Amino acid sequence: MAQAENIDSRLMNNNILNSEEEQNNASRELKKKQREDINEDSNSKEGGESETLREKTMKALRQKMKLEEKGKEKQKLEEEMSSPAKQGLSHLLKQAWLNLVDSFGLTLIWINIHIFLKWVFGGKFFCELGEEWLPEKIGQAGGRKAQKIAGKSIGIVEAGGVLLLDLLVGVIILGVLAIFLLICNIIQNPLDYIGMALKMFWNKVAGT
Repeated sequence: MAQAENIDSRLMNNNILNSEEEQNNASRELKKKQREDINEDSNSKEGGESETLREKTMKALRQKMKLEEKGKEKQKLEEEMSSPAKQGLSHLLKQAWLNLVDSFGLTLIWINIHIFLKWVFGGKFFCELGEEWLPEKIGQAGGRKAQKIAGKSIGIVEAGGVLLLDLLVGVIILGVLAIFLLICNIIQNPLDYIGMALKMFWNKVAGT
């Protein structure tokens, strides 16, 4: 009888131990599964965030490209609209240089006006000095660059020529103004100048 009770108690203890171990194993597996679920959720969130950032970056790049294309189209349209006017004013500048001697320097006025308007309004309608001698259409990029270099060199020479001519015209204007003022003074005080002239003549005669 006692042996039967010992056997029953041992079986009971073994069952209890087995049930505790099963519970511990089940709890471990549950925790492990929860950790795996948490890791999967975090990975999916990170992937979603990275996709969102990638989409935002691509969208910003597309918008930037659209703005650049619109800017280029606008610039091209402005150039097409201003091209005829710029070509006409460039032709006038070229004719002003060609007729500088025939007009006795009067076309220098338009050259100076062109330079002033170019400084005020920029190169939208008024070309740089030297560019009026360049052909209207240049096909190749290398030819365009060479023509620009040539035009810049001519422009430096023209700028120096305009400066010298302006100085010469300034001296002439000052001389004419001085002569005009002298004539006005002679008209206002004729006796003084007549007396001065007679005195100079007498001194010359007496000296001889």
